[in-house]
This record gives sequence, C-alpha cells and structure tokens, in this order.
Amino acid sequence: MNQLELASPFQLYFNPILILKQGQIWRLVTTFLFFGTFGFNFFFNMIFTYRYCRMLEEGSFRNRTADFVLMFMFGAVCMIVSFIHA
Repeated sequence: MNQLELASPFQLYFNPILILKQGQIWRLVTTFLFFGTFGFNFFFNMIFTYRYCRMLEEGSFRNRTADFVLMFMFGAVCMIVSFIHA
C-alpha cells in the first residue's frame, strides 16, 4: 500500500480508540491484511500464509470451506477481543 501511495500503515493499524470514538471500522479488517512493505519479508510471509492455509484446507478442513472461513473469522475476533481487554 505504501509503495502505491494509496494509504500509509498509520491509516491501517489497529487502534481501539479510533475505532470506538471516530468510527473507523475498517481498522478491524485492515489490521489483518497489511503485511508490511514489498520486499523479502513480505514475499516469505505470503508464501508461508499460502502454504499453511492450503495444508489446513486440504487436511483438517477438506470439503468444508465454510468451516475454514469461520475458523479464520473466529480467530480474528478472539485476537481483537483479547487485545482490547489486555
């Protein structure tokens, strides 16, 4: 995002105060979608994320795509709730 100058990382990170007081709801989603700037680390993050998701979907979640998506959504909600209460 930063290379294309569409948005800076400061517009995407999780900030409970901005979410609750200014209604910046997009921060609940974008915090999970930003992997940093393009480079070596970004490349490896994408490879490992793809590989791990593929292994999960072909193994534990075979023919249960909806359960796979719900698992990700449940994990995201749990992380957000635990961060707010920490």
